[in-house]
Amino acid sequence: MQYREITLAADPLQKFWRQLKQQSPPSPVLYYQLGETYRDQAGQEAAKARGASAAGWTQSPHNYIPARAIDVYPIIATPDGPQVSEDPADYRQIVELAESMFLISGGSFGDYPHIELPNWRQFQPPKKKIPFGAAFAAGLMAWILLRYRT
Repeated sequence: MQYREITLAADPLQKFWRQLKQQSPPSPVLYYQLGETYRDQAGQEAAKARGASAAGWTQSPHNYIPARAIDVYPIIATPDGPQVSEDPADYRQIVELAESMFLISGGSFGDYPHIELPNWRQFQPPKKKIPFGAAFAAGLMAWILLRYRT
């Protein structure tokens, strides 16, 4: 399965998406659409089978949670209604913002919608820390229960 939720992406990619959405897209782009974030094993195998990816399972930065890559598409107006642009010029703002944030743009290897973390294979998401107050309260409660148990 393929997922399009930005919350499934690594923090730097979420920040990139938020900043991109705050910018006004250049004409003829109407807006930007978030494509894939996370891609599970079945989704990766399907993407490889249809030629949308050369990578196998766990060989793509889309195969991890948090996702180490996202796809972003410029949407343009056509006589048939809004469509994904295939013109590399319409990806310029996406590419420039990604590079200014030290992210890797797929434009450098022909996959314009793709934005990934540099060195994504070594990326380790930050560990969630328990606030000192909560840790202290939990420790104190455990000590009280052990000290005064009947």
